Amino acid sequence: MAVSISELEARLLTALDNLGVLAEFTHVAEELVSATEVNGPMRSAHEGWAVLFEEVDELWEEVKKRERDRSVTKMRLEAKQSAAMAIRFMKDVCKRG
Repeated sequence: MAVSISELEARLLTALDNLGVLAEFTHVAEELVSATEVNGPMRSAHEGWAVLFEEVDELWEEVKKRERDRSVTKMRLEAKQSAAMAIRFMKDVCKRG
C-alpha cells in the first residue's frame, strides 16, 4: 500500500514531536532555508567542508569556555547552524547518482 506525502509528513511531525525535538528541527529547517537563499548551493566538497567546519568550530569555541562563561544561547545558535550546514552538505555535495 502506497503512503501519501501528507501522511508521511504527519508521521514525521508526530515522531519528531514524540521525541521532543520538533522545535529544534523547525529552527534548523528555517536556518537551512535562509542560508540557502543567501548563499546558494555548496559548489564542492571542499567548500562544503569549510562552511561546515566553520560552524562547528564556532560551536567548539563556545563549548570550551568555562561553564560559567558559556552562552547557552550562542551554543544553540551554533549547533543549529552546524546542523543546517550538515544537511546542505548532504544535499548539495553528496547528491545521489
